[in-house]
Amino acid sequence: MTLEPIEPVPLHPGQRATSRRLALWFGAVFLVTWGIAGLYFVVPDIGERVGSPGGEDAYHNWLYYLAVYAPTLCGIGFLLAEGGWRALAGTLVGMLSPRRPLAWAGWLLVAAFALPAGWWLFSLIGQALGVDWMGRTVPATVFITVPVTLTTTLYLLPDPGPVGEEFGWRGYAMPRLLDLMAPVPAGMLLGAIWAIWHIPAFLISASSQAQLPFLIFFLSLTAQGVFICWLYIRTGGNWFLAGFVPHAMINCSANLGGFQSEYWHYALSPILLAALVCLDPAMRRRAG
Repeated sequence: MTLEPIEPVPLHPGQRATSRRLALWFGAVFLVTWGIAGLYFVVPDIGERVGSPGGEDAYHNWLYYLAVYAPTLCGIGFLLAEGGWRALAGTLVGMLSPRRPLAWAGWLLVAAFALPAGWWLFSLIGQALGVDWMGRTVPATVFITVPVTLTTTLYLLPDPGPVGEEFGWRGYAMPRLLDLMAPVPAGMLLGAIWAIWHIPAFLISASSQAQLPFLIFFLSLTAQGVFICWLYIRTGGNWFLAGFVPHAMINCSANLGGFQSEYWHYALSPILLAALVCLDPAMRRRAG
């Protein structure tokens, strides 16, 4: 028996236009972020020139926030260029899906606690086996302190990740990738690009990623991309529940000491969730 080569399915005109716009958007995001990161290397004291001299203020200044906000800012700009205020408003309204309050609240719980539950599971397994490489999770911090902090304080203002990234990655890029490919490869691709975009943070000693092995980080974000894609589909295109909420929970949990990781602990939970959600038939449908 001979196997005939599989001919690629040609893109229809609408998909070709989408792929071009998406390529331009990715290019703009990387140009802004990596361009600013390059300034930090070419001009070592650029932080002190544009911000407060010395300490973390020399790093966390308006130039740094512009670099991290590139996905959201480019997402807003491209939406306005493509469809005006109506397109921007339509993406923002996606935060309300699903429209039934109980369903929205249920998906909020899944988005907020699925990853932390995975962390805790691997921590318990590690304790039972007497091994340290699975890390340690503090349930009271992750399941109580972090949600209270996120909902009752201004924690998100100095943390640019959720606000600065998610409207771009999941609000702009995710629906367009799903028009070009099936959910699993779309989630993996966006997760991988998301991880690669962070590379400058691994080269700047003041960043939170500087001490984390990039391979572990890459695997974690690629797997998170699949889980977030599943959330996006199941919530009817809600970029806030799919991306913003898990991102905020991860960052806040790490900053408040919710989990002490031996690195692999950081990747195992997303990989487990990615494997589980791939069993959902909705994750195997063809692209629109």
